[in-house]
Parts: sequence; structure tokens; C-alpha cells
Amino acid sequence: MTADTISSQFEDDTLELQYTNTGDVVVFGSTSNLIVQGTGNSSIAGNVGIGTTSPDEKLDVSGTVNATGYSVGGTAGWSGTYNTGGGLDSYTKLLLHMDGLDEGQTFDDASASNHTITANGNAKTEDTQKKFGATSLYLDGTGDFLSVPDSSDWEFGTGDFTMDCWFYSLGTQPIHAGIMGQNNSTNTYQNMMQVADGNTLRWQCHAGIEIVAGVFSNNTWHHVAFVRNGDTATIYLDGFSVGTGTFTTTIGNIDSVFWIGNRNYGSGDGVFYGYIDEARVSKGVARWTSNFTPDTQAYGGGFSVTVNSGIITNVE
Repeated sequence: MTADTISSQFEDDTLELQYTNTGDVVVFGSTSNLIVQGTGNSSIAGNVGIGTTSPDEKLDVSGTVNATGYSVGGTAGWSGTYNTGGGLDSYTKLLLHMDGLDEGQTFDDASASNHTITANGNAKTEDTQKKFGATSLYLDGTGDFLSVPDSSDWEFGTGDFTMDCWFYSLGTQPIHAGIMGQNNSTNTYQNMMQVADGNTLRWQCHAGIEIVAGVFSNNTWHHVAFVRNGDTATIYLDGFSVGTGTFTTTIGNIDSVFWIGNRNYGSGDGVFYGYIDEARVSKGVARWTSNFTPDTQAYGGGFSVTVNSGIITNVE
């Protein structure tokens, strides 16, 4: 191994190493600069801190960032907001990670709405099956479900919205087994994602709107999403569109709690049997408008960057 330049300046506590066999230049210094140059790729296994000596994330920046030479969503000098995703944002009105103690009955809403979640019957978190995190919601099919108080968050009007979650069916589901949504006590107004019969998905809304499509298997995790995009309603199963319909109805106040794992059908046959994880309601956005790959981690890891003329002005 050879190096073009090795120099030291201990007076100002600087050590410079230049190694050019592979075209890389590295400079180390405790009070000076660290410079990495070259045309190849650089890889850092741990966290990187800028302005901090104890970074908690892959990139942890403390201080102002001047991004005059960057390119994010366009050319240098671009202004706007860049959202890295992550699934938890201002559109998110309910997000249940279903994480807790094994056999626990405490559920928290991770969205800014911070809805109160009530565990009914023996609804509980269990570590036997979970898609993400330590546990998921377990429902034994006999009176177990979660309920969330009625809220304007469920009044979607004529706008876009999305309901999605992961579920694990433990057997043939009863007709009308609810996955998530609203249904009033007289069964006359509803906006409900459910099981139609056996193992077929169903989405139903008042005014005669109904989509029955998507056969799922038991004893494995599936992602399901209902998306309203303009006047089009779509059910996605594991990222694939399995059924569409025309949707022009206004979703106002249904006067019902928001159910998870129950349809409130009145005859006792609307309770889901299995596990549910990562349940989310998004208002004002169609999360997906074509086939997609479901997320491989829990929602909530993204951030938003606001840039004005090439300078990052806000990160949240």
C-alpha cells in the first residue's frame, strides 16, 4: 500500500492522511476538517452526526443546513416541500401500531388526533403473531373489538380518503365480519371495510355502494386498503387492485363509533377472528392510485423538508 501524501500538524491538532491507490482522499482531525473525496461510493455502517458528537439516527444534524448545491425533487435552487413518506403525516387521523404488553389491553393512537381507544371484551395485544413491533391486536371472534369515539375525522365528505391495515385471519370469517369502519346502530348508514362471506373482502357504504372482491387465505398476513380517489373506489389486497366501483356519495356524520374488528351488525355475526396490525385512517388523500408494494416497516419513520431557493428552512 502506498500513499501520495502523509502529513501531520500537531501544533493545531490536525492529522492529514491522503491515500490515492483507489482515488480516495481522507482527512482526519479532532478540531479541524474531515474531508472525503473521490469518484467511488462511500459507506458508513453507523450513525453520522453533523454538529453533534452523539448522533441518534443515521443522519443527525444540529444546526442550519445550507443546501445550495443539492438536488431534491428537481434542480439546484428548487423551492418547495419534500416529504420522505413514512406514512404518518397531517393526513393521518388514526394510527394504531397495536404495540403493548403481551396480553395487554392498552392501545394508543399515534396520530396527532390522539383518539381514545377502548378495548371491548377480551381484545388484547399478543406477541404470538405480529406484522411489526412487539405485538398485534388479537380478537377471538366472540365479542372482542376496539372502538374509537365518533369524530369529524371520519366525515370525509366528497374528498379522498384511505383506510388500510394488516390482518391475519385464523379461520373462515362470519358474514359481515368487520375489519374497520363505521356502522350505525340501525345498520342504515355505514362506511365499512369487512368480510363479505367466508374469506372475501367487502367494502360497503350507504346509498347502495358496495364492492365485493379479493379472496384471502388464512394463517398468513395480508395488507388491505380501501381507497377513494375522486369518484373511484378501489380495494387493494396485498398491493393489488382486486375491485373498483363508482363512488359519488358524501360521507357525513354517520353517528357511530369507529370500529376495528367489528361491524356492529346487531345479530352478533360481525366480529373478526384473528389478528390486526398497523391500522390507519387517512383523510384528504388517496394513498395509492395503482398497484403498489406494501410498506415493510411500521408507519411513522418519515419527515418533511421545506426548502426555499436551495436553503432548507424547516425539517419536521
